[in-house]
Amino acid sequence: MLAVLAIGSLTPTVAHAQSSTPSDVKQEQVETVPAIPSSRDIEKISAEEIEADPIAVATEILASPPGEYSLTRIARLTQLRSALGARRELARKYADEGSLKSRIISAQIDALGPPPVDGAFEPAAASMRRKLLDRRLSDELAPILVWRDHQIRAATLTSEIDDRIASIREDRLLSYNGTPLKPGLWGTALGAVNRTVSGFVSNVGFGQILLGILLLVLPFGLVLLGHRGLASIAKRAHEVSGNARSLIILLIEDALGLLLAVVVMAIVSGGLFLLLSGSIEEKKLASFVLTLFVAGIVLAVARWLGRSIFRSPIDTLRIVHLSDVDGKKAAKLTTALGLAVGLEAILEMVENDGLLAAEVSILSSALLVLWGSWLIWRLAEVLARRERIPPQPDPLADQTSAEVQVHEAIDFAGPISRLVKVVSLVAALSALAGFIYMAREIFFDIVATLAVVAVAFLVQRTVRLVLVVLAEGYLRRFRGIIHLLPVFTGFLIALAALPLLAIVWGYNAQEIFDGILALRNGVTLGEITISAGDVLAFAFVFFLGFVITRWLQRILRLSILPQFALDLGARSAIVTIVGYVGIVLAAIVAITSTGLDLSSLAFVAGALSVGLGFGLQSVVENFTSGVILLLERPVREGDWIEVGPYSGIVRKISVRSTRIETFDRHQIIVPNSQLITESVKNLSFAGDAARIIVPIGVSYDTDLERVRDVLLDIACNHELIIDDPKPSVAVEEFGDNSINLKLLAFVGDVTTGAGVKSELNFAIAKRFAEEGIEIPFPQRVISLRGADSIQVDTKPAGA
Repeated sequence: MLAVLAIGSLTPTVAHAQSSTPSDVKQEQVETVPAIPSSRDIEKISAEEIEADPIAVATEILASPPGEYSLTRIARLTQLRSALGARRELARKYADEGSLKSRIISAQIDALGPPPVDGAFEPAAASMRRKLLDRRLSDELAPILVWRDHQIRAATLTSEIDDRIASIREDRLLSYNGTPLKPGLWGTALGAVNRTVSGFVSNVGFGQILLGILLLVLPFGLVLLGHRGLASIAKRAHEVSGNARSLIILLIEDALGLLLAVVVMAIVSGGLFLLLSGSIEEKKLASFVLTLFVAGIVLAVARWLGRSIFRSPIDTLRIVHLSDVDGKKAAKLTTALGLAVGLEAILEMVENDGLLAAEVSILSSALLVLWGSWLIWRLAEVLARRERIPPQPDPLADQTSAEVQVHEAIDFAGPISRLVKVVSLVAALSALAGFIYMAREIFFDIVATLAVVAVAFLVQRTVRLVLVVLAEGYLRRFRGIIHLLPVFTGFLIALAALPLLAIVWGYNAQEIFDGILALRNGVTLGEITISAGDVLAFAFVFFLGFVITRWLQRILRLSILPQFALDLGARSAIVTIVGYVGIVLAAIVAITSTGLDLSSLAFVAGALSVGLGFGLQSVVENFTSGVILLLERPVREGDWIEVGPYSGIVRKISVRSTRIETFDRHQIIVPNSQLITESVKNLSFAGDAARIIVPIGVSYDTDLERVRDVLLDIACNHELIIDDPKPSVAVEEFGDNSINLKLLAFVGDVTTGAGVKSELNFAIAKRFAEEGIEIPFPQRVISLRGADSIQVDTKPAGA
């Protein structure tokens, strides 16, 4: 066994133990990296040296001064940082694989029991086995310690390289370059331009210039022809009816426009390469042509964005709703911004390669930033004149339901336009003050941020439009599930946009990638390791279980339960209980699918139970009461109940509360605990039939037998009064002014009792009037003391 590696050396060797490393790791020979001379600049170190031993290169580079900013230096440092990250992940992988085998050996040692102490006896076989396992564990731990050492070194150096890159960029941004308001800068720049043009003309032949001009003129003809063709396609998209056809035509137009941009820029790049060949170093010329090609694509993308977000023929795809005039103006401003960004990128490249004088570069960059800031300001003013769109019905909502969901667009254009104005003003002032690099960075960042946000919103709107088209077609039956998809797609688009925005505003892409790796590898909390994959697996499994549960509930409610002799309340209770059980099972399966040990969550569950007992006592009480209501069913959906001052029909029994609809159509939310702990009058508990009582008073000289026959005849002839039990009439009492009777009758549906009672009163009043039966009212005799002494004036008025 080989268990000795070069521990402690500054230039670590890559080797594995022959028998102590994991079986799936290939054995490698020890490689010795040649010593790297000291005090070399990062730009002088080749990519091969960086890949061979990034730890040694990083150690040397960090011991030297940072140096000035250049694209080559930043690119080399970024490459070194990437190599260090790869070495760190490789070391972590080998260490983790070796740790697995060491943990197995440690478990075997633990199975032998604790080692003997104070001369205690241990069988010879167990003692020999313990010594053998100890030697094997030592052999396994040696390479693991080396790999852990590599991992720690690489991680530390990675952090230092990140600080070095950030420091170089910060020094560049805060450097003073000279203000364009200084007249001397203009004269120096014009002289440098004159010398550059004269040198170019003297080094390039006439035939070469003619050929380059021909290759540059050809793309303009292609642009004109392509513009006419794309305009006809766009006109067709405005004329067709239906979002599906318009979307297909727009996608075709976008694909053809991108293809045209690639072809045109390829021809332009080739023409410039021929035109400038021989006058510029080939490597720098290739870099210039490539940057020009990318700038042309950026211009095409800016034009596409302006048309898509401001002038799309599909109204739902417009992120900001503008009038036709403002829409054309905003699209032109967006295209101009793309041109400004492309020119700035080309200028930065030629500045880095030394193809342009410093004065020319500073002045040109300042002018471009000022022009771009003016364009951003004008675009913000156009966005401020947006049209406010009233809330619209959600096209993915179930329009057959009683509650129609309303989709209200978020007005983000106003705050963004104000913020953009402030940032563009800062960029312009920085350029005028002489901080050109800072102004350029701010300008790039704000334009790139607007582009990322616009693309994210446009992709989300397009996905939603596609889902709407599908929901209106063959997938209409799955509208409920499709309605949830825009939420998940929006979440994924936001996750993809956030790293891009972080990179735009200065974060290192490698740092973000390391963060993603950390999420993938997992975060350890005690004995539990949670990774991004575990979270996604939990979300996917739980969502799948939730969908299956809702599907089973729908089948039970519509197909299975109606075949049994169950009332509406029993069916609703069964469906609700199935939903609770399904969600709990989905959560348990989702947790176990991530590989988490549920026993390790026992302590957390105990702590949560204490918190629930104190902080959420009323919630737990209502939840338990809801379960009791569903199991014992003292109150069912559709029952007429009276609880406290409220009376109405039970419409829904949920987890925490019960919804009661009064006869005034008011919705009363009653906590479930109130239905369990307080007295509840359930008028429907014994069945659907219920008795109504109609009190009647008749005078003392009325024939009671005749009154009883009339009342029974009225009750028996009413269609909603049942025959069993039969209606009856009872004498309640002999009152002061009348004999008080009661008409007792039963209705088949308790909810109709109030209406039937009112109809019986109308019928009794009409029949009593026809039969001459008097309904007495209280009478009082008033006597006045001393009435004989009162004189009555009998004279007529006015006499």
